[in-house]
Amino acid sequence: MDLKPRNKVKVEAGMSSMTDLVFLLLIFFIIMSTLAVPQYNVDLPSSGVSEPLQDGFIDVVVNKQNEIRIEDDQGPALDLTQVKSKLEAMSKELKEVGGVEQPIMKIHADKDSNFDTFSGLMTTAKQIGLKIVIATK
Repeated sequence: MDLKPRNKVKVEAGMSSMTDLVFLLLIFFIIMSTLAVPQYNVDLPSSGVSEPLQDGFIDVVVNKQNEIRIEDDQGPALDLTQVKSKLEAMSKELKEVGGVEQPIMKIHADKDSNFDTFSGLMTTAKQIGLKIVIATK
């Protein structure tokens, strides 16, 4: 007793139109990527530090030797506990005297400095409640 259907319906989709579409999209994206031109240039600062506490920024400099200095690269090197206490004082001063709602810590880190120092600064800034900006060259 043979109960199989005699007329089988074949379900197939034509792939030629799909490959045509893929090639057209590929050509479109290749042409668009060659025509894409940046519309603006970003001028990054060449000097590391702005005027202290004038613009609401607290500049922190990390040099190649992983020494942390606040406001300029000439002052004494500080460790993270000293940095935290000084940042808290400067943040308080900016809020009270400068009228800044949320002070911003601008980190100028040398590309050869350790990430651990940079990460420690980020953690310290978050604990104090500072916004963080990373200044690059």
